[in-house]
Amino acid sequence: MAQDTQQVNERAERGVSEFVQAATSALGDALSSIVWFGSGAEGKLRPRSDVNLIAVLDVLDMTRLEDLREPLRRLEALIDL
Repeated sequence: MAQDTQQVNERAERGVSEFVQAATSALGDALSSIVWFGSGAEGKLRPRSDVNLIAVLDVLDMTRLEDLREPLRRLEALIDL
């Protein structure tokens, strides 16, 4: 079980990092911050955990958000939500 937990946390960390890079690229100056909270931020994910992220935007631009659809799918697949 410990190995499963470690693997889940490693995949989550990699997936969140990739998503943050994609969000930074897609949203540019409109992105104020991204906050990762909950058990994932503490490195305590279990195989059935979820990943909690909040993106704080200065301006909501739906066209730019559309560019995050695929990175979100990749994050979901990587973490197996």
